[in-house]
Amino acid sequence: MCSILGFGFQKGHSIQKDEPIWEALSKLFVCSQMRGRTSTGAAFVNRKDVVVVKSMTSPERFVMSEEYKAASRKYLSVVGQGNCAASPPISVIGHCRAPTKGTPHDNHNNHPIPSGSIVGVHNGGITNDEELWSKFKLSKNRRGLVDSEIIFALIDHFSKETEQKIGYMAEAIKKASSYLAGSYACAAVNIRNPYCIWLFRNYMPCVIRHYHALGMVVWGSAVGFLTSSMESSIFGPFEEIDLPQHSGIGIDLHRSQFEEFKLNESKRSVWTA
Repeated sequence: MCSILGFGFQKGHSIQKDEPIWEALSKLFVCSQMRGRTSTGAAFVNRKDVVVVKSMTSPERFVMSEEYKAASRKYLSVVGQGNCAASPPISVIGHCRAPTKGTPHDNHNNHPIPSGSIVGVHNGGITNDEELWSKFKLSKNRRGLVDSEIIFALIDHFSKETEQKIGYMAEAIKKASSYLAGSYACAAVNIRNPYCIWLFRNYMPCVIRHYHALGMVVWGSAVGFLTSSMESSIFGPFEEIDLPQHSGIGIDLHRSQFEEFKLNESKRSVWTA
């Protein structure tokens, strides 16, 4: 069982200091490690790029590494949104892994996972990934052996079919969900529209908090992880956003809009390791 986590920063947020954000993110990784200690990773999203940092180490060691600290300072300078920063952060997507399929010694199997224009993280297990790689003839773009990769490969595939339509990412996620056998809670971003974060799940948990006054959205795999991490007085009150089973939400951080949608339930068997 793994853990997903992340922060999203709305346009016009009122965050005045970087340090509490860095500290809260590090705490969220450490709190989440009870669900996965084998490998850890983060994707830092801005309007120009998605920078992925990941390694085969525990979350506790990951947040103490020079690579993570350097990436946080460079790509998670949130206060830069109030000055002339060339590319201030939009979000950060994190993952703590307990491996199911695909050795963690190959970083392609560790999360966050890029696939085409999609970068995502997954908690759960997909049991028909090999069948789907073959069915949709996507194997030429495959990077690793982890079962999770097929989720984001399918979303990328279907988003290209529908990208001229309003709400195309929600439609791509719904279409992908109809083929997936297994369990999942996921967070993903499409680098063609980095201002939107997509959270969706069937049987695995995902807790979302919206700090309205601060202009920040936070998510994780358990309430306790968020409560322990967001202790600083700067965060203040929040609203918990419900994400029921077999549903998703698109969070447009630029427009401060939230798009809820139902997933297409797969007819396949369920696996919940």
